[in-house]
Amino acid sequence: MRIVHAIPYFPPANCFGGVPEAVYSLVQAQARLGHEIIVLTTDAGLHPDSVREGLTVRWVVQKAVRAVGEAGGIRIFYMTNRNPLLARKYKIFTASFWNPSIEEQLPASIDILHLHDVHIPGYRRLCVKMMERGAGLCLSSHGSFAPPVHRGLKRAAHKWMDPLLRRRWILHVSAFFALCREEKKQLERAGTPGGRIHVLPHGRPRFESPASPLPFPAAESSSLCTFLYAGRLHRAKGVMILMEAFVRLIEEGAEARLIFCGPDEGCAAKIQSICSANHITLTRGAAPACAGVALLPKIPRSAMPALFSLADFTVCPSPYEIFGLTPVESLICGTPVIAASSYGCLEHLPDSCDAIRIVTPGSAHSLQAAMSQCLLPDQAPPRFHPESILPPWDEIARRTCDIYDRIIRR
Repeated sequence: MRIVHAIPYFPPANCFGGVPEAVYSLVQAQARLGHEIIVLTTDAGLHPDSVREGLTVRWVVQKAVRAVGEAGGIRIFYMTNRNPLLARKYKIFTASFWNPSIEEQLPASIDILHLHDVHIPGYRRLCVKMMERGAGLCLSSHGSFAPPVHRGLKRAAHKWMDPLLRRRWILHVSAFFALCREEKKQLERAGTPGGRIHVLPHGRPRFESPASPLPFPAAESSSLCTFLYAGRLHRAKGVMILMEAFVRLIEEGAEARLIFCGPDEGCAAKIQSICSANHITLTRGAAPACAGVALLPKIPRSAMPALFSLADFTVCPSPYEIFGLTPVESLICGTPVIAASSYGCLEHLPDSCDAIRIVTPGSAHSLQAAMSQCLLPDQAPPRFHPESILPPWDEIARRTCDIYDRIIRR
């Protein structure tokens, strides 16, 4: 099959979350099955020094296409965002997914166009042009179709703009891929026929071997319980709820360490202020073996296993994650998890339930109670087998391509 994937950002750039990693794994697995794969994306988060093992990027001098990539036979076109600031600050992408360069380089016949995320300017024209080349349409919204976390002005803007961005082309989508039951319900509430919705999880993540060391001083500690938060430091991810729970833990006299690792999106200064007000030691750029809080920058993916090995528990406090890769990656690296029940991946991890403590989303009290339980000396070590976590990506790719095949044969 000739399969085109469209996604607003893609490795080696992954500054907006874990969706690009999952899509990258999917397209690699589809290519291994012998399919011709093309990825259309934008240059959001892409820099000349961006690197990823197995993926080469060649910069080009074109108005609409900024770079061309190749990974195991997969062709990747990075379209130029006309306003990079909008992409960086607000995740509003201003690239043309269909332009003369793409029109010339794409095959005359396409079997499937698989769209990732939904409210992306440029998708409508791309869908029209791909259908003219015979493509069937599939959509993975990755939780972006009707997220319940929008508030205030943002909610009003989405209520007005989202129907415009998906007007007409959404009616031609033959298959909707949902990552969990909750996402399926969202699609059904929006009027999507249930027969077009397919619940498929992400595949099992993989890390490069050998793993890279951490790029900063970090000490393991056998005397302290270490909690880890890995991801963007943004309020919407539950970061401040976690900080509130940790302060309560310290007020009870606990000796514990909390490590934040990820790009700051407005929370680092607030964390520092809270630590100062509560006389909690704060360290930036290092993780010493002492009680308190450590703020670490974003690290290469290849160093994530070393980061998880520092922790006794990875804390995942986000009030809304239609899937959530961090709990899965932590378990694969052997580190148990405290996670809000809002993580869609939890329904796909029944064999790992002993290693997961589930808490109420948005509740600092529930989170603090779970963290307190982790400090008890008589807690039995969790029992789980990392190799049993989620199906491999090759299986997910086969199941996805089976659905493609049924669309083509209609």
